[in-house]
Amino acid sequence: MHRFTLILLFVILHGILFSQETIINLSFSQPRELVINGGQDVDMKGDSAILGNELVIKGGTPEYTYRWISDENLEFHTQVITIHAAGQYILTVTDAGKCSDSDTVNVIPTLLNDPAMDAACLVYPNPAADFVGIHMQNDDRILLVEGFSVNGERLFSIRPAESAMQNSMKISISDLAPGVIHLRILTTGSEIVRTLVKK
Repeated sequence: MHRFTLILLFVILHGILFSQETIINLSFSQPRELVINGGQDVDMKGDSAILGNELVIKGGTPEYTYRWISDENLEFHTQVITIHAAGQYILTVTDAGKCSDSDTVNVIPTLLNDPAMDAACLVYPNPAADFVGIHMQNDDRILLVEGFSVNGERLFSIRPAESAMQNSMKISISDLAPGVIHLRILTTGSEIVRTLVKK
């Protein structure tokens, strides 16, 4: 009996002393979801604006690539860009793992009324439902009329043919949603801004 106990004790001690057990702790984690914020909408003061200075990137795997696309399909491939036209700019950031997220920054034109031009340019009727007339009471001819939403999205841009340039113009607005439209009117002698209410 003693011999059996000694053999059993020897086997237990031998197993404890000479056996090796390897424990490997592995921890797998995925990068956090890539989320971006392109920054607040920008008021375009003067003839340019800078986008990307307020960009916030959360998650993802660094190295990031940047792709800005304007509503006129212009592309830029840096984080910070200088633009020269109002409108919508969509930023897509892609990380090293090919995950991407997008955000839109609206560039809103700064619209200033020139009191001296108030009497020279008539926009009628206002509010309007289907058509709006623009009439220059001086000899200026209308070169371009653009309409912008309150968040800076270009709604339309009309440039009459050179042979059709005159001091009056009638524009259809029937397909536009009701709301406020900022008109930018470029003439041979000035640039005028008007606010129109679409019924």
